[in-house]
Amino acid sequence: MNLNTIMKYIVGLGNKGPKYKFSRHNAGFLFLDFLKSALNLPNWKTKKNLSSLLTSNQKVKLYKPQTYMNSSGQIVKKICRQTRLKIEKELIIVHDDLDIPLGKWKFNLAKGPKEHNGILSIEQSLGQNNFWRLRIGVDNRSATHFKSTGTDYLLSPFQPEELDLLKNKVFPEIINYLDQDAGLV
Repeated sequence: MNLNTIMKYIVGLGNKGPKYKFSRHNAGFLFLDFLKSALNLPNWKTKKNLSSLLTSNQKVKLYKPQTYMNSSGQIVKKICRQTRLKIEKELIIVHDDLDIPLGKWKFNLAKGPKEHNGILSIEQSLGQNNFWRLRIGVDNRSATHFKSTGTDYLLSPFQPEELDLLKNKVFPEIINYLDQDAGLV
């Protein structure tokens, strides 16, 4: 598949509001903000009928649904319906993954974490799972000695050094992959 010649619709998953801005569960939003800056795209625009923030260039459209994570599917379904995109070729969902250690990431078609309510919502809304996932590892519980539930951990903020790792290593590595290997950006 030649990703360079096909428009890509990249949806970052996260929760809206300042309370969640730097939480692990917002890794998708954080990556899209980084990508927007790297591509020198204009500011986010609110598109009310999609309840999302949107920015774009000739190759990519970036969306940050302004629903909560567990309702992401309804927005992704609207995006797919309104743009008539080919789900298996043009849709990329970017999200946190607690099954992957912090500092690592995976780019998979139709394969994702064992449990992720945002992904489950999308699969249920689309009636399929055949879309690309950019899975950003967020598990650093052993280093942070976090003893609570996975949900509490995902909603906790990244530590400053963890954000530095994402912004200085992980996100540039992903963009390099998307640019060099996939011809996307």
